[in-house]
Order: sequence, then C-alpha cells, then structure tokens
Amino acid sequence: MGQSRSSVEIATCHTCKVSKPFSCFPKHKKKKNGIGTECKDCFKIYIKKWRLENRERYIKHAISWNKSHPEKRKALEANRRVRSVQGNVMLHYSQMKIIDTIYESSKRISDCIGINHHVDHIVPISKGGYHVHTNLQIIPAIINLRKSNKLNYSIP
Repeated sequence: MGQSRSSVEIATCHTCKVSKPFSCFPKHKKKKNGIGTECKDCFKIYIKKWRLENRERYIKHAISWNKSHPEKRKALEANRRVRSVQGNVMLHYSQMKIIDTIYESSKRISDCIGINHHVDHIVPISKGGYHVHTNLQIIPAIINLRKSNKLNYSIP
C-alpha cells in the first residue's frame, strides 16, 4: 500500500518560531505566498499590546472609522446582537454582501429623500428571526420605531 501525502502547506511563525499550517496565518496580499509572517495567535497578542500602548491613537481611529462608515457600523452592531441571541449563524460571502448592500441602500435612500430610514427585521430577532437578507426591509425610521419588535405590524 502506498502512503498518502498531506498537501497541507507549512510555514514558520517569525515570533514564536513554531511551524504551523497556512490556515494558522492571516492572509497578506503583498507577500509572495499570500500569508503573513506571524501566526494568528502571535498577531492577536501583538495587536492587543499595540492597542494598549497606543490607546488614544486607536480610539481616535475607531471613532473616525465609525463616523465615515455608519452603514457598516450598523450592520456590525446588528450582527453582534444576533450572535448574542442566536449564536454564530454561518452566512455565505454573497449573503453578507447583500446585507451590506441593504444597509448602504438605507443610507442612500435617507440621504436622497431627507427622511431617516432604518433596516428592519421583518421577524424581530427577539422573536426568533434571523439576521439574513430575506428577513430585512428598509422602512422609514418613524415606522420602525413604532413597529418595535411586533410580529404582525402592518405598515401604513
């Protein structure tokens, strides 16, 4: 019987000097092999340390990013709320892009019309609904606030 060879590519972390499979390294577009030089574990430690040492700079950057990307921030907050209630729901990349597009469309509609719009969950998360594109709708903020977490609310 012949031996089967593993096709898993291995790299050595420059920080901890441990050989690990490529899946343990963050992606890096500029590197020849497409991965970073530090494993994900060492990179997390580095980022945590950097954030502590550069707290004010990190906070300033986070505030700036939140102001310039309000639709992405709202989508991230909605995902966080869903994960806290339902656990981590696995979505395909295309489904996540559709959800991002819905939030961007909501902002675009609000800017064009001049009336604030929200992305609403048709079946509220608190009532068992999921944060998926088929359960989202764009409605005026005033209606969304009136609707709250009701299931059978007819939009006037």
